[in-house]
Amino acid sequence: MNSLWLEVRPFGSPTSACRLRTALFQTLVQLGGSFGLALTTVIASSYRTKALDAGKDAVRAQLTALHAAFWLAAGCSFAALAVALIALRGMGTIGKTKTQQAH
Repeated sequence: MNSLWLEVRPFGSPTSACRLRTALFQTLVQLGGSFGLALTTVIASSYRTKALDAGKDAVRAQLTALHAAFWLAAGCSFAALAVALIALRGMGTIGKTKTQQAH
């Protein structure tokens, strides 16, 4: 996913601070994608080699490798969801003050 169009801009924030937050966010998105791709490639390669050594044909070995990489990515996604739910718990509605939320 290419998210170069995304700009993080909270209401009432100065433009220079927005640029800094956006640059930091974009850097973390790129690094996360790079590390995720590298890790899934290592896992897939390892599982493919193990499957070939176990006597599976090339197609079955590749399928085994893709399954392992998929489950790694799914596990990381569910872990990130859990962290986000815990970290954002009790935050309320974004963009509203506490007096607006009470009504």
